[in-house]
Amino acid sequence: MSIWFVNTNLTYGKFTIEEIRREYKGEIIDIYSSRKNVTPTFLEIKTKNDIIDVSVNNNVIDYSSIGDSIFKIKNENIITVKNKMMEEKSFYLFQISEKLRNHRNFPKEWKKKWMVPLNN
Repeated sequence: MSIWFVNTNLTYGKFTIEEIRREYKGEIIDIYSSRKNVTPTFLEIKTKNDIIDVSVNNNVIDYSSIGDSIFKIKNENIITVKNKMMEEKSFYLFQISEKLRNHRNFPKEWKKKWMVPLNN
């Protein structure tokens, strides 16, 4: 199990970019918090070859249940959950600030992406 602690804007920006670049598909096997008495913020996902931990926002946590399918396409800021009734819902993995979008290390091809609400 890997746990990420983000404590500076630079680290957050690097973390955001790395997470957007990731790709995975699997089944949610746990929903948890890295600290006691705190609302869950992590999903543990069983993929074909591994078990990974992903930090997600509250909307994803609220919609997700253990046993749901989840996937994220490489270089996209969108995560999709399919529940046991085969209903799919997509969410932004991150709300990306204008400051981060304008940072010199933020990929130019992403600067105008993911700015409008998702239609589910």
